[in-house]
Amino acid sequence: MTFDMNDEDRFSESTPGEGPLFKERKILAVDDDPDMLVLITLVISKIVGHVYQTNFPREGLRLAITYKPDLIILDNDMPDMKGVEVLNNLRDMPNTRQTPVLMLTADNSEASVKKAIQHQASGYLLKPFNPVNLRDEVVKILAGLKP
Repeated sequence: MTFDMNDEDRFSESTPGEGPLFKERKILAVDDDPDMLVLITLVISKIVGHVYQTNFPREGLRLAITYKPDLIILDNDMPDMKGVEVLNNLRDMPNTRQTPVLMLTADNSEASVKKAIQHQASGYLLKPFNPVNLRDEVVKILAGLKP
């Protein structure tokens, strides 16, 4: 996937000098691909106050419990644990049961999409993705949260 770093201002939702649109919000990104985490962070760091990230699904669960993010962006195809398994674990824990989860994955299998819906994923974006679509989906989810 190629990404023109000169285009990064297209992904900003705030006026220069104003800071992020959702400066009090925290997002956790979980993806086994380090380059994907860089791209996700580049896109959403302009609209939220803090982005936590990890390449490991189990670490993602720990970070979700520790930092209580307002939104989790989750890949499905990861070693050790599938994203839908992480989502299931998040829904089983009282502290993360209501946390919105956006699945961002190349897995478009009917079974994975059904499992994500069954476990109340807030959205499902396919890779490769348009960074503007990711930004718009994050804004839509965060705008729907209570302050």
